[in-house]
Amino acid sequence: MYFFLSHAPPAPLSGSAADPDREVRRFFGDLSRQVRARVGAGAAEPVGFLEAEVRAGADRNAARIRALGSAQVFVPLYSPAYLENAFARGELAAPGRSSRWRTRTTPACSATATRIRSPP
Repeated sequence: MYFFLSHAPPAPLSGSAADPDREVRRFFGDLSRQVRARVGAGAAEPVGFLEAEVRAGADRNAARIRALGSAQVFVPLYSPAYLENAFARGELAAPGRSSRWRTRTTPACSATATRIRSPP
């Protein structure tokens, strides 16, 4: 596993049937394709982890722990919701618990997202 993508799921927009994780899934797909191309991985080989991609009925917590333990890069998508989300904060703290992470990780970049509010 090359990367672990961590984010706080956005709150669904009221009355909308759209997938609130649509843009995160798109970013995950784009990043996965780029990593796959760089390392020469096959299309079926998982190169990244996104919890939203864990199949229904699977143990999400176990999958998250396995992915955190095997990923080479931790990619957090910071947002106000991310910093308030207990699971996301736990994922953010996890890399610091391992000596492997402390010696092998460097933040590449971060971006903050804010919710755009419509005028009342």
